[in-house]
Amino acid sequence: MKYLVICFILNFTLLGEESNQPGSVSNLQGVNSDLFDSDFFSGVLDEAGTDEDAMGTQRLIDLRNTSFTPSLNFSTSYNYSSNPLKAKSTDKIREDGFSLTLNLMANLGLGEIGIGDEVISAPSLSLVQMRTYSDPIKDQGEEMQPFDVDVQIATFSLPFILPNDFTLSIGHAYTRPISFRTDNVISYSNTPSISLSKNFALQNGDIFTFTTGASYSFTNGDTLEQQINDPVYYQFIEQVMGGPEAVLAQQPTTLQDAWTHLISASYIRPINDKLLFSPTLNFSKMIYTEGVNTGREDTLTSLGFNFSYAFTDWLNATAVSNYTWKKSDTLSIPEYEDLTGGVAFGINYAF
Repeated sequence: MKYLVICFILNFTLLGEESNQPGSVSNLQGVNSDLFDSDFFSGVLDEAGTDEDAMGTQRLIDLRNTSFTPSLNFSTSYNYSSNPLKAKSTDKIREDGFSLTLNLMANLGLGEIGIGDEVISAPSLSLVQMRTYSDPIKDQGEEMQPFDVDVQIATFSLPFILPNDFTLSIGHAYTRPISFRTDNVISYSNTPSISLSKNFALQNGDIFTFTTGASYSFTNGDTLEQQINDPVYYQFIEQVMGGPEAVLAQQPTTLQDAWTHLISASYIRPINDKLLFSPTLNFSKMIYTEGVNTGREDTLTSLGFNFSYAFTDWLNATAVSNYTWKKSDTLSIPEYEDLTGGVAFGINYAF
């Protein structure tokens, strides 16, 4: 059995640049990565696997004779957000909003390798294509279109199933968010990671999972001149910002390079054979290491509840609600709170 994730969490991952003035979206031709809050994509790597089996590594792993185990997953979710621009409460220009996400994932299990008598490794590769429409019902007209985004993710995962229900996971993810309406690549990131989780199987059949881990993101992105594609307009922006050196200081290149430390806990409660209830708590701390963000520290805390119902082995539905709050030690970075909720449907096919 291929390595599976544990629970369904619809959040967004830290990829874009901070947006100190969300209302300035229309000021540039194309979409500058500076206009995307660093939490606009928070948890996107988690969302890429939201329709996997919720029991995850709790289930016994059987060694298969086949070397490769391909599978496809398609999911769609419709979500509500009380703070779609992730703005400070006193600066909110949008009270709430909705988004529609389409997610296609191809996964290839590379076999299951026994290491000694008690350790199993199940490496896998996955490719993910996500598309998010920030205001599908056009409640704000065309105003939210600059936040419509594609996210492409390629990941390699190397989990080790250890004795006593421990799992050590080593991985690497390449992520590329794209403003598809202007064909602008917002940023690129390479993120190696390591995590250790422990599963506690309770006598009543419930499962408690505790995870801690760390990752480092190496980021890059198009320059402001590449994003604008208009020499005259770029010269005007350059003058407004204070000259070439001032522009270079605000480039997306390396500005999101950061350590991330994660602690999470989840509780899985089977209601019946098809319905699972799972509260989750996630805490992450980002420590930035490059450019003008060097030394900046942000914390992101999320408390969530979700219900997952398996209609069949290949079709499932999930209802999710999360409350997230962000803190930063930098005054120019907006701190915010956001209540989200939504429903998702997923289709899985294993070859």
